Amino acid sequence: MAKTSALIMSGFFEAEAQIAFDYLKDVKAPKGTKKYLYTNGKFDGRKIVKPLNTEGSYPADLLRLYNSALSVRSEDARKVYMRDGYAVYGLHRSASEQKFEEIFYLHAAGPEDDIHQALTRDWKGQPVEMARSRSGGYALRLETAASGCLDTLEGARELYLCGAAHAFEADALTLCLSLEPEQIALID
Repeated sequence: MAKTSALIMSGFFEAEAQIAFDYLKDVKAPKGTKKYLYTNGKFDGRKIVKPLNTEGSYPADLLRLYNSALSVRSEDARKVYMRDGYAVYGLHRSASEQKFEEIFYLHAAGPEDDIHQALTRDWKGQPVEMARSRSGGYALRLETAASGCLDTLEGARELYLCGAAHAFEADALTLCLSLEPEQIALID
């Protein structure tokens, strides 16, 4: 029996959502793979990509993420924090729903990236894995039923929501996803 798979991109800002859609609609994914676009506004996916408007349900997580991002001094750094935090939010939400056994997330993919290669590569079997592209983007692969997948995403999600991801000077998303849950002490 074939694995059920999803290919996801996200765009927190309208321009980012359009860029992600333009890229995602042309990706040749393996047969049966569903395509989704997480966005914080209404978006027409033209039946090619299913848009998931996260603001429609007014989740408190997005308000917390926005408030955490406000403490970043530069506008560019604030946008990166929101973009990466929103990616973690979408991944956590998708993995928690347990609709798919395997989720691929494309982040900041460029036209010269061979995404099909990322989708078909020989992954190591970890619950959350990353492959970098030549243009600085990357592909994440999640095995949603694997032990540790949801714990990893929950830890990364909390690091962004509470603002702790600001502490990482570079590549915060990679670091947040690579921490073991026992390395993170969150105060309830």
